Amino acid sequence: MISVVIPTRNRRTDLITCLKRIAPSDPLNAKIDYEVIVTDDGDDSLESFLAAEFPWVRYNRGPRTGPAANRNSGAKSATGEWIVFTDDDCLPETGWLQAYDKLIRTRNDIAVLEGKTIAVGPRPRADMECPANLHGGFLWSCNMAIKKAIFFDMMGFDENYPCPAMEDVDFHWRLKQSNTPVFFAEEAVVGHPWRVRKGFKHIWKIAEATHYYVKKFPEKKREFSSLAVFKIGLRRVCIEGMDNLVSGRWRGMFREAAMVSFASIITIFKVSLR
Repeated sequence: MISVVIPTRNRRTDLITCLKRIAPSDPLNAKIDYEVIVTDDGDDSLESFLAAEFPWVRYNRGPRTGPAANRNSGAKSATGEWIVFTDDDCLPETGWLQAYDKLIRTRNDIAVLEGKTIAVGPRPRADMECPANLHGGFLWSCNMAIKKAIFFDMMGFDENYPCPAMEDVDFHWRLKQSNTPVFFAEEAVVGHPWRVRKGFKHIWKIAEATHYYVKKFPEKKREFSSLAVFKIGLRRVCIEGMDNLVSGRWRGMFREAAMVSFASIITIFKVSLR
């Protein structure tokens, strides 16, 4: 059995759209032995709603201590041999579960899969972001599958990160350290909407998360050296700025440049701390 785990928090409309795309009424999904677990960190009486509208969904009360802990909690209630993660605001495309199921059944050498994550539609404004994964190499938690035994051998997602950032990067690095290969499942496609980048307070928290990551894995500090961070920030401001100009994407352009610059400065400052 495959256990699909969807963490959610007060985004009922998005969740409904996501669930409709993986319903057992879909002929492709009907051929698969799977369950869907919604693990809820919110406070909007979601349990009774799901029981009435989506009786095939299992409800799990999350710990309300962040998305990493919520995913771990959902995984603990899973009964399948494999766990597939996606997010409540994601849009699984037709055949998403079937693509994972096919690989799971035909490739005995695979223990971890990362799906293809694409942006939904064109980028409406410059200060919007989307965690696309078109060719593999990222293992974003919004579209991945893993054997449950491997997930718990790795102790799940680290729940100590101060915001929803870096915990999947952390998990991916630990898999690499354990020599566990990750296979790119190109046909397991999930759409992710563009979201307006959160404000400066959130950028500060991401820098704190990066600081925690580097303290945990000192061997990764070189990737976040002052020069490396400066180059990444400069490239984003220049290349993305030019793309925004050429595309006529004026709205949010100066905010995006300011936020990327601020993120670079704060990350350099935070990572330099002991």
